[in-house]
Amino acid sequence: MTDASYQASIATGGIYVNGVTQGQASSQQANKTWRQSTAFSAALGQMIVTYVNADANDGQSTTTLVTNLSYAIRHLGQTKPFDSAFSAAIGGYPAGAVLADTTTPGVLWISTADNNTTTPGASGSSWTRMLASSDVVLRLTGTNTIGVENLGWDATDDVLVATDTGGAVHTVLPSAQRAITNGTATDFGDQKELNFYIGEISGSGTQISFPESFTALPTINLTPTSETGTNLAITVNVVKGSLTNSGVLVNINNGPATASTAGCGLWVRAFGAK
Repeated sequence: MTDASYQASIATGGIYVNGVTQGQASSQQANKTWRQSTAFSAALGQMIVTYVNADANDGQSTTTLVTNLSYAIRHLGQTKPFDSAFSAAIGGYPAGAVLADTTTPGVLWISTADNNTTTPGASGSSWTRMLASSDVVLRLTGTNTIGVENLGWDATDDVLVATDTGGAVHTVLPSAQRAITNGTATDFGDQKELNFYIGEISGSGTQISFPESFTALPTINLTPTSETGTNLAITVNVVKGSLTNSGVLVNINNGPATASTAGCGLWVRAFGAK
């Protein structure tokens, strides 16, 4: 409102009936005072409308105003998910900005670049996935409270998952251990160990093939069980020069230089380069 229009609107009466005089506020001064007194209220009202979606007039109730304002402030304190429209409007999120995952509660994303308009989780995006708290680093799946726990890393969710497969004995198997024929294989960096069982083996120069080959000659350990159907002691020895990356020849003996005809069970341990 200009001075002229303000003065014209009150020319027929009021304190300005004779125009603006000394000691009385002009329309410009009055408007400035009104704007200053209402600016903060207008800002609060807009925040309530934007973040609470409630009537900013609050029914002329101070209590309702305080309640809605507290809701709006709490909303501002929340970690929000990615908003493509907002990202475009501000020219991208700054480095260090933290957003909530759009689907998984408790999972957060941190921006690794300024002016970041990429979508969190997208291929090649400039966001690093992180967890809201350490208590979800290990996720237990399954309903059993005891049994074999197979540990494995979930590359999608970046968590260590323990899957309960049941059983009477509670055992944790590292993800480096895997099943092979009649046994297990365990990886140790560029080395591995094979442990497997042969149910029955006998004779001289009998071939044992490893379930998995090595890239160099492994070390081996052979442990025979009792001879099949008897109580005779059994010994086993490696045929000289027969060890290869994929197997070995062995002699199963009833005694010194005496081949076993009944046979025995045999545990084989082989360790070497993968």
